[in-house]
Amino acid sequence: MRAATRLAEDVELVAVAGLDTASALVGTPLSVDGAAHLFLGATAVVGVETTSPLPPGPARTAGFSQQRGVDGTVLLQRALPGRSLLTRLARAWRRENRAVDLDALLEAAAALPGRVVARLPALDVLDTALAAPGDVTAALAAALRARDEPVPTDPVTTVRMVCDALASAYARVLADLARVTGRDVLVVHVTGPGSTNGLLCDALAARAGVPVLAGPTDAAALGNVLVQARAHGALGGDADLSDLRALVASARPLRTHRPARRTAPRLSAAVGR
Repeated sequence: MRAATRLAEDVELVAVAGLDTASALVGTPLSVDGAAHLFLGATAVVGVETTSPLPPGPARTAGFSQQRGVDGTVLLQRALPGRSLLTRLARAWRRENRAVDLDALLEAAAALPGRVVARLPALDVLDTALAAPGDVTAALAAALRARDEPVPTDPVTTVRMVCDALASAYARVLADLARVTGRDVLVVHVTGPGSTNGLLCDALAARAGVPVLAGPTDAAALGNVLVQARAHGALGGDADLSDLRALVASARPLRTHRPARRTAPRLSAAVGR
């Protein structure tokens, strides 16, 4: 017990962001004031950073939560399905003895002709049946049949359908953010493991009508380390949140996905009013 006590006395505790997504936002080099963020892991978190809480009524009605971030910021955000549907599908296909590689499927799905993409069924990724344990391929087929939609029979078109559906869901939430906050969304920063999914980032840029900046994949770890480094004085005594993000921007180049011309207009606070 004495050794444990001495060890405890020698340990210095540093308070970092209370949530992984809050740490990830520290490690996200937000480019403009009208920037939204999408942390894309097994679950996706879409949101914006504000300087003060919003009235809870409209935010709660739109499905958003509000949490404290670093340096007194407030995170207005909503959790959505992320990469888990794609990874579960890949595992299910492998159990069926199909030789599938998710990265190769994403590349093939991105190369599908426009006429094929235009005929893909519309999937609702918010259908809770898709998140239930069990046979994900059967759940996907049932969800499509419930909407009177055809069921894709091959992995490539299925992956393209899922990525397009995820992008549509994120774009709808981004439009809700613009409406609730009263400010336009000018750009979306995508971080986390899923930020390497170029197909999904392209689809989001097309549906949101704004540039999507992808990276870094390790934003949560970077944000955690930077807050600790600042607490120990490694970044100078007056480093603020913008200084931490500037360090990330200098060390982690971002990949830009631009919307094609004549796509949807940028996400405006006037949408839905």
